[in-house]
Amino acid sequence: MHTAPIAVRLGAAAALVAAAAFATLCGIHITHGTFDDDPSTTVEYVNLLAFAVALAGSALAAPALGAATAAPAWATRLACGGPPLVLVGVLATLVTGSSPSWFGVVAVPGNLGWLAGLTWMAVVAWRGRTLPRWAAAGLPLTVIAGVGLAQLGGGIVPALLWAYLAATALRTSVPRAGQLAS
Repeated sequence: MHTAPIAVRLGAAAALVAAAAFATLCGIHITHGTFDDDPSTTVEYVNLLAFAVALAGSALAAPALGAATAAPAWATRLACGGPPLVLVGVLATLVTGSSPSWFGVVAVPGNLGWLAGLTWMAVVAWRGRTLPRWAAAGLPLTVIAGVGLAQLGGGIVPALLWAYLAATALRTSVPRAGQLAS
């Protein structure tokens, strides 16, 4: 049995946390519908907390994903740095009970940076075949579906992809480019 390096195990753990949080978001939105900007019920706070955990997990999993796909450092930095920008606004909403007026100032560049980083990782993974084609194509969909279509249950897309990537990473012994391809 091969033991994966600590960075791979930590990246996989973060991906599993993100997957569980996105699955929770999916379940909440399917059963409770949409929410407004100012949380007032327990479910709305749980929804925001799950989104915060999904953002943190996604950001913490991105370095291992960047290494596995052989993505350039700038793409990995975007994929790592975008979610925390959004997280700042989500945490402010959790603390104050109201979406801050400046939320768009952090959320728009955060989501766009995250999307750009994952899109470039997808291009590199597709060209280099470092991920299965379906997984490479799914990387940008984690932001598009997980954020843009979240209120329709879109969290299932990043939940499934992060879970797959985590399970695959844990099966590998060394995180080299091309190892996640199957």
